[in-house]
Amino acid sequence: MGANYSRKVRRRVVASLLVLAVVTVIGFSRPHSLPTEPAETRFQKLSVEGHTLASWSGPWACVHDRDSGLVWEVKTDDGGVHDGEWSYSWYQSQSVSLPSTSTSTSTSTSAFGVAGRGDCGFKSRGCDTQDLISISNQMQHCGFSNWRLPTLAEWQSIFLPPISDGYPKLRRDLFLNVKAGDYWSANQTKKLPTAYAHLGEGAISVNVFSLQQLRLPYRNAAFVMLVADVPPASTP
Repeated sequence: MGANYSRKVRRRVVASLLVLAVVTVIGFSRPHSLPTEPAETRFQKLSVEGHTLASWSGPWACVHDRDSGLVWEVKTDDGGVHDGEWSYSWYQSQSVSLPSTSTSTSTSTSAFGVAGRGDCGFKSRGCDTQDLISISNQMQHCGFSNWRLPTLAEWQSIFLPPISDGYPKLRRDLFLNVKAGDYWSANQTKKLPTAYAHLGEGAISVNVFSLQQLRLPYRNAAFVMLVADVPPASTP
């Protein structure tokens, strides 16, 4: 009887261990829940109509920076008005208001520059910055009609800390189709360096890969990313 009892105990122990092993395997093979994507606290995607989008949604046409209150144009690669390949000479055909870097008041700029010296697919002749601004305002791109060139300080506000060379110093998951070249800023009436001294004054460009700033003649063709100021009452 003692031998039979011992065999029964052993069988029960073995059976218990097998059940535990099966439960353990099932537990380990059960797929884990994916963590939810953290909410974006600074940047908000906007559709071309101006509707807010979830951080994982798309396509998006603009990005609202809650820190600065600016909306940035997002470039495309579809050959349309906002294609990132197009270049523009620096030109302003009308007075616009720009934020002052020293006070809370605004300063006005006069109409000047060189028209039609860039290259774009939406205009039969050369393009300039006013062309893109005017069309974006007429279309109310992303729901705004106050598009303009960003100041150098505004450019600086979205640059990332130094990262590996060969990459733009912007959030690549948000600011699409940026090029390794010079982008115009709103900072103009700058005395040109010796090589261009005979042309008088120009505007400042910034390279979003190297962060190098250059004083270029208005007639030079450079890339453009526009910004729009968001009125406090209409924050997306």
